Amino acid sequence: MRKAVECPGEARADWKIIHELAARMGKPMSGYRNEGEIFDEIAKVTPIMAGISYERLEQGSIQWPCPDKNHPGTPTLYLDRFNTPAGRGKLFPVEYTPQSEKADGEYPLILNSGRLLYHYHTATMSRRTKVLRDFIDEAFVQINPCDARKYGLTNGSKVKIESRRGELETFVRISEEVIEGEVFMPWHFTESQVNRLTRDELDPYSRIAPFKLSAVRIKKN
Repeated sequence: MRKAVECPGEARADWKIIHELAARMGKPMSGYRNEGEIFDEIAKVTPIMAGISYERLEQGSIQWPCPDKNHPGTPTLYLDRFNTPAGRGKLFPVEYTPQSEKADGEYPLILNSGRLLYHYHTATMSRRTKVLRDFIDEAFVQINPCDARKYGLTNGSKVKIESRRGELETFVRISEEVIEGEVFMPWHFTESQVNRLTRDELDPYSRIAPFKLSAVRIKKN
């Protein structure tokens, strides 16, 4: 990836900022002159990248592992064997554990949350970009046409979504991209903070929260 513009005003490249921070903390680094020299040092201590350099990258992309400067790179990481003593992959079966929260008469819909193509996480950066805002710049909930008819909703209807943990207001988008009984909300928009609705439990093994499955109800405002 090539630099698109020079740093504006007093802004500096990240590596220069880190370099100065280290010096101020009494742990000065080597006198790097550019990013290429930093990458060369990384290659020296990282065997899978030992053959990659800025000079080689000027000729085209290289995929690691690339153990030496004459190696072409490795487009497919494992073809004949995995990086295990036996050369075989390790599979760990797990028992299915039912979710602790299910749709019921009080909260009949399952909420899934996630990303959109045009924004990133809380959109603190992507929402500053007009071309991305032109695609989408407001929160919404996607709902299946059958559920929309059931609840008397049309495109643009203002609704309140409630879970056992909280509530928020947003607007409806009717779409067959979600199945009946399920709704979807993106988490990019601070005015409709979808994680106010999601569960705060953690999987005992992965320590990941079940953001993708929360029981909710929807009401037309």
